[in-house]
Amino acid sequence: TGLIGYQSINEEWVGNMGLHSQNFFGGGRELSVNYSNDGGDKIKFGISYTDILFPWLIPTLSYNWTNRETYYTEQNLDLSLTYPYMAMPPSLELGYRSIRPDSSGLYRRGIPQSDEIKLGLGMAIDRLSVMNKGFAWDISVQALRITRSRIQEAGIEESPDEIGANLEHSFKVAYPVGITVFWLENRIVGRWREVYTQEDLIPLGGATSLRGYNEDFFWGDKVILNRLEVRLPVWREKSHLFIFGDCGLSLIHISEPT
Repeated sequence: TGLIGYQSINEEWVGNMGLHSQNFFGGGRELSVNYSNDGGDKIKFGISYTDILFPWLIPTLSYNWTNRETYYTEQNLDLSLTYPYMAMPPSLELGYRSIRPDSSGLYRRGIPQSDEIKLGLGMAIDRLSVMNKGFAWDISVQALRITRSRIQEAGIEESPDEIGANLEHSFKVAYPVGITVFWLENRIVGRWREVYTQEDLIPLGGATSLRGYNEDFFWGDKVILNRLEVRLPVWREKSHLFIFGDCGLSLIHISEPT
Protein backbone atom coordinates (compact mmCIF):
# COMPACT_ATOMS: atom_id res chain seq x y z
CA THR A 1 0.00 0.00 0.00
CA GLY A 2 1.11 3.55 -0.40
CA LEU A 3 0.63 7.04 -1.74
CA ILE A 4 3.21 8.92 -3.78
CA GLY A 5 3.12 12.51 -4.97
CA TYR A 6 5.41 15.18 -6.39
CA GLN A 7 5.80 18.69 -4.97
CA SER A 8 6.77 21.10 -7.71
CA ILE A 9 7.63 23.82 -5.17
CA ASN A 10 10.25 21.70 -3.42
CA GLU A 11 10.95 19.63 -6.54
CA GLU A 12 10.88 16.33 -4.65
CA TRP A 13 8.86 13.15 -4.33
CA VAL A 14 6.78 12.73 -1.18
CA GLY A 15 4.46 10.11 0.27
CA ASN A 16 4.58 6.78 2.01
CA MET A 17 4.84 3.13 1.06
CA GLY A 18 4.23 -0.01 3.08
CA LEU A 19 4.66 -3.74 2.55
CA HIS A 20 3.23 -6.34 4.91
CA SER A 21 3.25 -10.14 4.65
CA GLN A 22 1.36 -12.13 7.31
CA ASN A 23 2.74 -15.50 6.21
CA PHE A 24 6.22 -14.70 4.98
CA PHE A 25 7.88 -17.95 3.79
CA GLY A 26 5.07 -19.82 5.59
CA GLY A 27 4.92 -20.87 9.21
CA GLY A 28 3.21 -17.72 10.46
CA ARG A 29 6.21 -15.43 9.88
CA GLU A 30 5.48 -11.73 9.40
CA LEU A 31 7.43 -9.04 7.59
CA SER A 32 6.65 -5.31 7.45
CA VAL A 33 8.54 -2.59 5.59
CA ASN A 34 7.56 1.10 5.68
CA TYR A 35 8.95 4.28 4.17
CA SER A 36 7.65 7.84 4.36
CA ASN A 37 8.79 11.29 3.26
CA ASP A 38 6.62 14.24 4.26
CA GLY A 39 8.26 16.63 1.82
CA GLY A 40 9.46 18.78 4.69
CA ASP A 41 12.10 17.86 7.19
CA LYS A 42 11.35 14.22 8.03
CA ILE A 43 12.14 10.92 6.33
CA LYS A 44 11.33 7.62 8.03
CA PHE A 45 12.17 4.00 7.27
CA GLY A 46 11.22 0.93 9.27
CA ILE A 47 11.42 -2.84 8.97
CA SER A 48 10.01 -5.47 11.33
CA TYR A 49 10.26 -9.28 11.22
CA THR A 50 8.44 -11.84 13.38
CA ASP A 51 9.47 -15.50 13.46
CA ILE A 52 8.47 -18.54 15.50
CA LEU A 53 11.68 -20.11 16.82
CA PHE A 54 9.89 -22.31 19.35
CA PRO A 55 6.19 -22.98 20.03
CA TRP A 56 6.49 -21.08 23.30
CA LEU A 57 8.49 -18.08 22.03
CA ILE A 58 7.70 -15.51 19.33
CA PRO A 59 10.52 -13.01 18.69
CA THR A 60 9.98 -9.76 16.79
CA LEU A 61 13.00 -7.77 15.59
CA SER A 62 12.49 -4.22 14.32
CA TYR A 63 14.67 -1.39 13.09
CA ASN A 64 13.48 2.20 12.60
CA TRP A 65 15.46 5.10 11.14
CA THR A 66 14.30 8.72 11.17
CA ASN A 67 16.04 11.77 9.78
CA ARG A 68 14.81 15.23 10.76
CA GLU A 69 16.56 17.92 8.75
CA THR A 70 18.20 20.63 10.92
CA TYR A 71 17.50 18.46 13.97
CA TYR A 72 18.93 14.96 14.27
CA THR A 73 19.05 11.39 13.01
CA GLU A 74 17.41 8.76 15.20
CA GLN A 75 17.89 4.97 15.08
CA ASN A 76 15.96 2.37 17.07
CA LEU A 77 16.75 -1.34 17.24
CA ASP A 78 14.22 -3.35 19.27
CA LEU A 79 13.70 -7.01 20.13
CA SER A 80 10.47 -8.31 21.64
CA LEU A 81 10.12 -11.86 23.01
CA THR A 82 6.49 -12.93 23.46
CA TYR A 83 5.10 -15.94 25.32
CA PRO A 84 1.84 -16.69 23.44
CA TYR A 85 0.15 -19.23 25.73
CA MET A 86 -1.71 -16.80 27.97
CA ALA A 87 -4.95 -14.82 27.66
CA MET A 88 -2.84 -11.64 27.68
CA PRO A 89 0.54 -12.71 26.25
CA PRO A 90 3.47 -11.01 28.07
CA SER A 91 6.53 -9.73 26.23
CA LEU A 92 10.09 -8.96 27.26
CA GLU A 93 11.34 -5.87 25.42
CA LEU A 94 14.98 -5.03 24.76
CA GLY A 95 16.13 -2.06 22.73
CA TYR A 96 18.73 0.51 21.78
CA ARG A 97 18.14 4.10 20.63
CA SER A 98 20.68 6.57 19.32
CA ILE A 99 20.35 10.28 18.60
CA ARG A 100 22.93 12.00 16.41
CA PRO A 101 22.23 15.74 15.98
CA ASP A 102 23.44 17.76 13.03
CA SER A 103 25.20 21.07 13.63
CA SER A 104 21.95 23.04 13.72
CA GLY A 105 20.33 20.60 16.14
CA LEU A 106 23.38 20.61 18.40
CA TYR A 107 24.24 24.32 18.56
CA ARG A 108 20.95 26.06 17.80
CA ARG A 109 18.35 23.66 19.22
CA GLY A 110 20.35 22.25 22.13
CA ILE A 111 20.05 18.56 21.18
CA PRO A 112 22.98 16.50 22.55
CA GLN A 113 24.25 13.21 21.23
CA SER A 114 22.64 10.40 23.23
CA ASP A 115 22.43 6.64 23.54
CA GLU A 116 19.68 4.73 25.34
CA ILE A 117 19.44 1.14 26.52
CA LYS A 118 15.83 0.03 26.95
CA LEU A 119 14.44 -2.82 29.05
CA GLY A 120 10.72 -3.30 29.48
CA LEU A 121 7.65 -5.48 29.80
CA GLY A 122 4.55 -5.48 27.66
CA MET A 123 1.15 -7.16 27.60
CA ALA A 124 -1.40 -7.27 24.81
CA ILE A 125 -4.70 -8.81 23.85
CA ASP A 126 -6.25 -8.71 20.38
CA ARG A 127 -9.89 -9.67 19.86
CA LEU A 128 -10.56 -7.57 16.78
CA SER A 129 -12.15 -9.28 13.79
CA VAL A 130 -11.11 -7.52 10.56
CA MET A 131 -11.56 -4.24 12.47
CA ASN A 132 -15.35 -4.69 12.46
CA LYS A 133 -16.02 -6.21 15.88
CA GLY A 134 -14.20 -6.76 19.15
CA PHE A 135 -11.43 -4.96 20.99
CA ALA A 136 -7.66 -4.77 21.41
CA TRP A 137 -5.56 -3.58 24.35
CA ASP A 138 -1.84 -3.30 24.94
CA ILE A 139 0.52 -1.67 27.40
CA SER A 140 4.29 -1.31 27.53
CA VAL A 141 6.49 -0.01 30.36
CA GLN A 142 10.22 0.53 29.82
CA ALA A 143 13.15 1.58 31.99
CA LEU A 144 15.95 3.49 30.28
CA ARG A 145 19.63 4.09 30.83
CA ILE A 146 20.48 7.32 28.99
CA THR A 147 24.01 8.44 28.22
CA ARG A 148 24.52 11.88 26.66
CA SER A 149 27.63 13.40 25.16
CA ARG A 150 28.54 16.79 23.65
CA ILE A 151 26.34 18.35 26.33
CA GLN A 152 28.45 21.50 26.67
CA GLU A 153 28.09 22.18 22.96
CA ALA A 154 24.32 21.71 23.35
CA GLY A 155 24.25 24.08 26.31
CA ILE A 156 23.11 21.48 28.88
CA GLU A 157 24.54 21.78 32.39
CA GLU A 158 22.93 18.72 34.01
CA SER A 159 24.53 15.28 34.40
CA PRO A 160 25.14 13.49 31.08
CA ASP A 161 23.82 10.17 32.49
CA GLU A 162 20.36 9.51 33.86
CA ILE A 163 17.60 6.95 34.32
CA GLY A 164 14.29 7.44 32.54
CA ALA A 165 11.06 5.65 31.76
CA ASN A 166 8.56 5.23 28.92
CA LEU A 167 4.88 4.27 29.04
CA GLU A 168 2.64 3.41 26.10
CA HIS A 169 -0.99 2.33 26.39
CA SER A 170 -3.65 1.85 23.72
CA PHE A 171 -7.20 0.58 23.61
CA LYS A 172 -9.34 -0.02 20.52
CA VAL A 173 -12.94 -1.19 20.27
CA ALA A 174 -15.18 -1.81 17.26
CA TYR A 175 -18.93 -2.11 17.81
CA PRO A 176 -21.26 -2.90 14.88
CA VAL A 177 -24.84 -1.63 14.76
CA GLY A 178 -26.44 -3.09 11.66
CA ILE A 179 -24.11 -2.33 8.77
CA THR A 180 -22.58 0.62 10.62
CA VAL A 181 -19.44 0.15 12.71
CA PHE A 182 -18.48 2.48 15.56
CA TRP A 183 -14.72 2.56 16.09
CA LEU A 184 -13.14 4.08 19.21
CA GLU A 185 -9.43 4.34 19.92
CA ASN A 186 -7.50 5.74 22.88
CA ARG A 187 -3.74 6.18 23.20
CA ILE A 188 -1.67 7.39 26.13
CA VAL A 189 2.08 7.91 25.80
CA GLY A 190 4.36 9.29 28.48
CA ARG A 191 8.08 9.87 28.92
CA TRP A 192 9.90 10.73 32.14
CA ARG A 193 13.35 12.35 32.14
CA GLU A 194 15.37 14.66 34.34
CA VAL A 195 16.32 16.67 31.25
CA TYR A 196 13.98 17.03 28.27
CA THR A 197 15.34 17.97 24.87
CA GLN A 198 13.58 18.08 21.50
CA GLU A 199 14.17 14.43 20.64
CA ASP A 200 12.62 13.29 23.94
CA LEU A 201 9.25 14.88 23.19
CA ILE A 202 6.36 12.96 21.63
CA PRO A 203 4.89 14.31 18.37
CA LEU A 204 1.14 14.68 17.89
CA GLY A 205 -0.56 15.45 14.60
CA GLY A 206 -0.93 13.91 11.15
CA ALA A 207 -2.86 11.15 9.42
CA THR A 208 -1.87 8.42 11.89
CA SER A 209 -2.54 10.43 15.06
CA LEU A 210 -4.44 13.74 15.31
CA ARG A 211 -6.02 14.17 11.89
CA GLY A 212 -6.66 17.67 10.61
CA TYR A 213 -3.26 18.95 11.74
CA ASN A 214 0.10 18.85 10.05
CA GLU A 215 2.48 16.05 10.88
CA ASP A 216 4.06 16.59 14.33
CA PHE A 217 2.16 19.86 14.86
CA PHE A 218 2.16 19.45 18.67
CA TRP A 219 4.88 18.17 21.00
CA GLY A 220 4.85 17.01 24.62
CA ASP A 221 6.34 14.58 27.10
CA LYS A 222 2.81 13.30 27.89
CA VAL A 223 0.28 12.79 25.08
CA ILE A 224 -3.35 11.61 25.08
CA LEU A 225 -5.21 10.88 21.85
CA ASN A 226 -8.84 9.84 21.27
CA ARG A 227 -10.23 8.89 17.86
CA LEU A 228 -13.87 8.13 16.98
CA GLU A 229 -15.06 6.84 13.61
CA VAL A 230 -18.47 5.88 12.20
CA ARG A 231 -17.84 3.48 9.32
CA LEU A 232 -20.19 2.52 6.50
CA PRO A 233 -19.22 -0.40 4.22
CA VAL A 234 -18.73 0.30 0.53
CA TRP A 235 -17.56 -3.07 -0.76
CA ARG A 236 -17.96 -6.10 1.49
CA GLU A 237 -15.91 -5.59 4.67
CA LYS A 238 -12.72 -4.31 3.09
CA SER A 239 -13.67 -0.75 2.08
CA HIS A 240 -15.45 1.91 4.14
CA LEU A 241 -16.64 5.45 4.06
CA PHE A 242 -16.27 6.97 7.50
CA ILE A 243 -16.87 10.09 9.52
CA PHE A 244 -14.26 10.78 12.17
CA GLY A 245 -13.55 13.05 15.07
CA ASP A 246 -10.19 13.26 16.86
CA CYS A 247 -9.16 15.06 20.02
CA GLY A 248 -5.77 15.14 21.67
CA LEU A 249 -3.85 16.67 24.55
CA SER A 250 -0.12 17.28 24.77
CA LEU A 251 1.55 18.25 28.03
CA ILE A 252 5.02 19.63 28.65
CA HIS A 253 6.19 19.50 32.24
CA ILE A 254 7.77 22.95 32.09
CA SER A 255 4.86 24.80 30.46
CA GLU A 256 1.10 24.98 30.14
CA PRO A 257 -0.93 22.32 28.28
CA THR A 258 -1.22 22.86 24.54
